[in-house]
Amino acid sequence: MQSVIQQKDGRFVLLDVMRAVAVFMMIQGHSIDALFNMDLLPGDSVVIQMWNHFRGITAPIFLFGSGFAYVIATTRKSVDGRMPFPLLLKRLRWLLLLFLLGAAMHAPAPSLSEFAHASERQWDIFLRVDILRSMAVSLLLLLAMFLFTRTLTQILITASVLAVFFSVGAPFVHEASWVQELPRWLRGYFSLADNSYFPLFPFSGYLFAGAAASAIYLKWQREWTYNRLSMAYGAIGGSLLVIALLGEQGFEALFPPLRFWASSPFVFLLRLANVLIMWSVAAYLLNHVKRFPRTLVVMGQHTLAIYVSHVVLIYGSPWSKGLNSFLGSHALSYLPMISVIVVIAFLSAGMAITLDYCKRRQKKPLRLVQGLAGSLAILAILFS
Repeated sequence: MQSVIQQKDGRFVLLDVMRAVAVFMMIQGHSIDALFNMDLLPGDSVVIQMWNHFRGITAPIFLFGSGFAYVIATTRKSVDGRMPFPLLLKRLRWLLLLFLLGAAMHAPAPSLSEFAHASERQWDIFLRVDILRSMAVSLLLLLAMFLFTRTLTQILITASVLAVFFSVGAPFVHEASWVQELPRWLRGYFSLADNSYFPLFPFSGYLFAGAAASAIYLKWQREWTYNRLSMAYGAIGGSLLVIALLGEQGFEALFPPLRFWASSPFVFLLRLANVLIMWSVAAYLLNHVKRFPRTLVVMGQHTLAIYVSHVVLIYGSPWSKGLNSFLGSHALSYLPMISVIVVIAFLSAGMAITLDYCKRRQKKPLRLVQGLAGSLAILAILFS
């Protein structure tokens, strides 16, 4: 039976499917967070605890997948282990776009002329590090790593060391006095103190863990079947899960007092273990099916567009109101909440399918639309 885990063009289908899974987790997580009436469920219920747990591994899945994809895409286009200069410029342009998108989504005012009149709270929201800006900076660090590594073995070792560095260093960095002396715009990349959502410590660790996992895949793909790949990721994930559960009980005292539970290295290991086990299960299933919905692959290839559109739809933006304004914040009961999630998921799938069609068959109109959208966004910021 022919596996569908890898397409004829060499694209790693497992990566796209896991991104699609993360998209659905993200849509329901943001929707429930903004719109669902949490008073309908007790805070200590199993449902809420499970929801919080899986919401906590959504960002790690994206970051892990980003590191994984970056290594595959870059090594395939490298020459003798070196990145061509045009490729470096292309990567830098993409990272700049990613960073600016994150910044624009949390702009303190609709236009530059109104920035001076923005409130303190608006600036606080803007300076909180979101997933796009955190990912952009993390990928920039990964890009820098490529300038000093030539072989897959070097990538594997360096990425693994950096993953440990960002995870184990998190509680120390979060508690360090020098972090509080950093400029306000920079502090959020190192600490949770300013309510930043995704500081580099520990979240960059997930991205470098994905880079290391990708190096394993590329290093041994000729000798390994995908069943063995599934078993390897599952074994690593299971081992990390045991270490996380045992370490949290016996070694937590080795680290500084935690200001927030997400900075714990053992929470990092627990989440990374969950990600690897999910990848393992998905790889096993994909290796044993002939067909599955192509929509999953398409959605996994357009996660950035889905992320931006659904966040703006739910929470609004400096230029528009979101569903939380029209439907009411935390106002929905079970059935309306489920309906909203289903509608947003279908809209996201439809958008991804449309973008995929335009990308494959109508490249010039798609570029025209992208350029027009970018121009309108710049005009809105400058003159709205």
